[in-house]
Amino acid sequence: MLSYPKCPKCKSNESVVKYGKRHNESGAKQTYFCKKCECRFTPKDGFWKMRFSPEVITAALDLYYKGLSLRKIKDHLYQFYNVEVSHTSILRWVRRYAKLTRKYTMRYKPKIKGNLHADEIFLEKKEDDRKYLYFFDAIDSETRFIWGFLSTYRDGKSAKELFRRVKHDGEGYPEKVVHDGFHPYEKAFRKYFYHKSEEVRLVKFEDKVNNNIVERLQGTIRERNKVQRGLSSYPSSSDMMEGFTVRYQYPGVVENGSNL
Repeated sequence: MLSYPKCPKCKSNESVVKYGKRHNESGAKQTYFCKKCECRFTPKDGFWKMRFSPEVITAALDLYYKGLSLRKIKDHLYQFYNVEVSHTSILRWVRRYAKLTRKYTMRYKPKIKGNLHADEIFLEKKEDDRKYLYFFDAIDSETRFIWGFLSTYRDGKSAKELFRRVKHDGEGYPEKVVHDGFHPYEKAFRKYFYHKSEEVRLVKFEDKVNNNIVERLQGTIRERNKVQRGLSSYPSSSDMMEGFTVRYQYPGVVENGSNL
């Protein structure tokens, strides 16, 4: 039996049938009709009420996270899709879908299967207000799942927030937590893994225990960051880094916009 979407008016799908297609600049889209309340509607998805097609938007996002500048993406869309879109619109897409994909992926709680590698990377210095932007991240050596967030300080509070996210957003505990010797990681470890200290060990990376996994991740971040003229504000920068994190571990999540 075919399953149709629920009517947005009466919240029922028992009397919903297909009712033609809607055509606009974003392409054709299936519409439905509810015989119960006589409502005609188009189901909401990740691209609902967007002017451009999902193919154009996902292509722009893919190019952005691969390291192209906003203006180069704008030129690419014009040459290959024959659409004119401003670079500021592309930036709005990046922020919009970073939030949507983050909300979507937060439904899942990953299992920690390997060692946890933690580190931080300097991204930007804000000359106007003398602030710095750091990206704190931790990665599972087996699943390659990432926990990360943007911070304006490289301090103990940020280290604790990173470990808090690992504990509350993941299932299980790692055998080792590997870090680069940043002292606040030791306090953060004791706060969130103290009761498991006999099973979980905190180690600094040396010759036998390296941090290459997280360093590789940060190299990818550098590729994205080097073509940016500057991270304009903390909220915008935080959204972009959230989107990068989701994109890194779920490469195809945006393409399935109906789930967003």
